[in-house]
Amino acid sequence: MGRIQKSIILSIISFVFLFPNQLINAQEQKRSKIFKSIGVSLPFLDIIKSPVQYLSYPVPINYTGLIPPNSPSTTTVSENSRLYGVSLVTFSYYYRYNFFEFSDNKAIGFNIIPSIGISYFSGVSDVGTQMKSEGAFRGFGNFNLPFLIEYEFGAGSTSEATRNHGYFFGIGVNYSLIPLIKIPDFQTFSYFQFTISAGYRYMKSSKKLREFNLLLGIGNSYNPPNNQEPEMGGYSFEVRLSYVKFIKTL
Repeated sequence: MGRIQKSIILSIISFVFLFPNQLINAQEQKRSKIFKSIGVSLPFLDIIKSPVQYLSYPVPINYTGLIPPNSPSTTTVSENSRLYGVSLVTFSYYYRYNFFEFSDNKAIGFNIIPSIGISYFSGVSDVGTQMKSEGAFRGFGNFNLPFLIEYEFGAGSTSEATRNHGYFFGIGVNYSLIPLIKIPDFQTFSYFQFTISAGYRYMKSSKKLREFNLLLGIGNSYNPPNNQEPEMGGYSFEVRLSYVKFIKTL
């Protein structure tokens, strides 16, 4: 066998045995930057105030006496409405990717947090300049989807973190959809809020990572079109305090 053929065979053997290991190592290096956790809000500590939204919907007409021919059965009512809600419990799934790691205990990551809550909403509405209802039932359930850039420090900041305690601070936006179950003829509210997050992490004696997570969102007073009444102003907001358990560090 010639020298060239031996070189080719050795190259092929090296490729077959070494390349998969290099690929696995590269994947492990990439996966080590992914963190997954689940959280639950503390009871009644997810509080929501929506922006004012202009609504238009049909209501039945109650005729008295002789009904004129070809009379409509409904009329359109327009109102400005705002929802106030509190969640008994909100469940969240945290998916974080560290796109930059300064050291074993410092990183910057991107966090996506889909959340769904068992919540109750009441509302304030008006028709023209007259208050129609205050504290009227509006529906149940909330969905949120925050997108955050976070600075991580200490425990949980990277997969190689050496500290037993840690902190994080984040900034981003939060999409909200409320209520998920609504009364007939009422509309859902869909809006975005500027959001900040902060929290504390600690390592339990069982080497399990835990976290307290505070989320604060603040947004516009009104959803377009802007047909608001002056007494219905004020920013929309959401405040949520959650207890979080890390389920996997990849």
